[in-house]
Amino acid sequence: MKNLQSHILHANKKPALYEAYTNEILWNDNHISKRMLQSHLSCSSEAASKKVRNIV
Repeated sequence: MKNLQSHILHANKKPALYEAYTNEILWNDNHISKRMLQSHLSCSSEAASKKVRNIV
């Protein structure tokens, strides 16, 4: 349980200003990373990435 608590606290920690941040579990877990990639590549929602019309 303590390991889970420390993981949650670390995942929710706000990065310092201009600090590069990535939550390793999002990209290293097969199930989660597959869904993350689908979300980022999806054109139907802006939940993970902005639509092209907003970027260009």
